[in-house]
Amino acid sequence: MNMKRIFTILLTTGLIGLMACDQGKVYEKHSPDFGNYEWEKKESVEFKTNIDDISLSYDIYVAVRHIYGFPYKEIELILSTVSPSGEIASVPILVNVIDENNKYLSECAGDYCDLEILAIDDFRFKEKGTQTFRISHTNPIDPLPGVMDVGLVIRKNITQ
Repeated sequence: MNMKRIFTILLTTGLIGLMACDQGKVYEKHSPDFGNYEWEKKESVEFKTNIDDISLSYDIYVAVRHIYGFPYKEIELILSTVSPSGEIASVPILVNVIDENNKYLSECAGDYCDLEILAIDDFRFKEKGTQTFRISHTNPIDPLPGVMDVGLVIRKNITQ
């Protein structure tokens, strides 16, 4: 086999592997960076996405990007959902950032760290249409230093 064919096979296999890696993802978006990497309580972050298939259940993740050196073990959040008809539901979420051994639970590369946590497992939307999600922090420290941005990830629940 020549080198060009081997390279093509490896590249194709790698691309298929990457695509299969997150097939269930239906939405992912991050907020713009917070100024000076400080998240103020009044800065609620909002995401909107269209959900057409309400027969499925979904897993909803909150993503937090912070700087290396973030000083707090956890971040207290509120995740609110607003249905197309305006029905609002909110859940508190505790994001553990540092474990009991003082190690980051985040994936860090240099000074930037990413953490994705399962916020709501097996969630079922009641209505088709545009769903709105709001994330805000409720920590006693305001503004919350060291947070670069927050994001929302929605995946189809594959355990159904």
